[in-house]
Amino acid sequence: MQMNRQSITRVNEVGGMIWSLLSETRTVHELVLCLQDHYETTYQTAENDIHLFLQQLEEYDLVEIIEVVEKESAPLPYRSAVT
Repeated sequence: MQMNRQSITRVNEVGGMIWSLLSETRTVHELVLCLQDHYETTYQTAENDIHLFLQQLEEYDLVEIIEVVEKESAPLPYRSAVT
Protein backbone atom coordinates (compact mmCIF):
# COMPACT_ATOMS: atom_id res chain seq x y z
CA MET A 1 0.00 0.00 0.00
CA GLN A 2 1.31 3.42 -0.91
CA MET A 3 -0.38 6.08 1.13
CA ASN A 4 1.31 9.01 -0.65
CA ARG A 5 -0.04 7.73 -4.00
CA GLN A 6 -3.26 6.31 -2.60
CA SER A 7 -2.84 3.00 -4.36
CA ILE A 8 -2.44 -0.66 -3.54
CA THR A 9 0.07 -2.82 -5.35
CA ARG A 10 -0.44 -6.55 -5.83
CA VAL A 11 2.40 -8.92 -6.53
CA ASN A 12 2.53 -12.52 -7.68
CA GLU A 13 4.11 -15.37 -5.70
CA VAL A 14 7.64 -14.58 -6.86
CA GLY A 15 7.19 -10.88 -6.14
CA GLY A 16 5.88 -11.73 -2.69
CA MET A 17 8.92 -13.89 -2.04
CA ILE A 18 11.29 -11.13 -3.14
CA TRP A 19 9.38 -8.60 -1.03
CA SER A 20 9.63 -10.82 2.05
CA LEU A 21 13.37 -11.31 1.46
CA LEU A 22 13.78 -7.53 1.42
CA SER A 23 12.86 -7.33 5.10
CA GLU A 24 16.63 -7.66 5.44
CA THR A 25 19.21 -5.90 3.31
CA ARG A 26 20.00 -8.10 0.29
CA THR A 27 22.01 -7.80 -2.91
CA VAL A 28 20.53 -8.76 -6.25
CA HIS A 29 22.92 -11.71 -6.30
CA GLU A 30 21.53 -12.96 -2.96
CA LEU A 31 17.96 -12.57 -4.24
CA VAL A 32 18.82 -14.51 -7.40
CA LEU A 33 20.29 -17.37 -5.38
CA CYS A 34 17.16 -17.50 -3.19
CA LEU A 35 14.91 -17.66 -6.25
CA GLN A 36 17.03 -20.39 -7.76
CA ASP A 37 16.68 -22.40 -4.55
CA HIS A 38 12.87 -22.29 -4.83
CA TYR A 39 12.18 -22.27 -8.57
CA GLU A 40 13.65 -23.97 -11.60
CA THR A 41 15.16 -20.99 -13.38
CA THR A 42 18.45 -19.84 -14.80
CA TYR A 43 20.57 -17.27 -13.06
CA GLN A 44 20.10 -14.84 -15.96
CA THR A 45 16.31 -15.17 -16.01
CA ALA A 46 16.05 -14.71 -12.25
CA GLU A 47 18.39 -11.72 -12.35
CA ASN A 48 16.43 -10.05 -15.17
CA ASP A 49 13.12 -10.60 -13.37
CA ILE A 50 14.50 -9.27 -10.10
CA HIS A 51 15.92 -6.14 -11.73
CA LEU A 52 12.58 -5.44 -13.39
CA PHE A 53 10.67 -5.98 -10.15
CA LEU A 54 13.08 -3.80 -8.16
CA GLN A 55 12.81 -1.02 -10.73
CA GLN A 56 9.05 -1.09 -10.34
CA LEU A 57 9.34 -1.00 -6.55
CA GLU A 58 11.79 1.92 -6.80
CA GLU A 59 9.32 3.88 -8.93
CA TYR A 60 6.84 3.70 -6.05
CA ASP A 61 9.48 4.41 -3.39
CA LEU A 62 8.97 0.98 -1.86
CA VAL A 63 12.64 0.00 -1.85
CA GLU A 64 15.85 1.91 -1.52
CA ILE A 65 19.35 1.24 -2.71
CA ILE A 66 21.87 1.07 0.11
CA GLU A 67 25.19 2.57 -0.92
CA VAL A 68 28.19 0.38 -0.21
CA VAL A 69 31.39 2.30 0.41
CA GLU A 70 33.81 -0.55 1.10
CA LYS A 71 33.96 -2.06 -2.39
CA GLU A 72 33.29 -0.20 -5.61
CA SER A 73 32.60 -3.38 -7.56
CA ALA A 74 30.23 -4.86 -4.95
CA PRO A 75 26.58 -5.14 -6.03
CA LEU A 76 24.30 -2.62 -4.37
CA PRO A 77 21.92 -4.12 -1.81
CA TYR A 78 18.24 -3.28 -1.60
CA ARG A 79 15.86 -3.29 1.33
CA SER A 80 12.23 -2.45 1.87
CA ALA A 81 11.58 1.27 2.28
CA VAL A 82 8.34 0.55 4.10
CA THR A 83 8.54 0.00 7.84
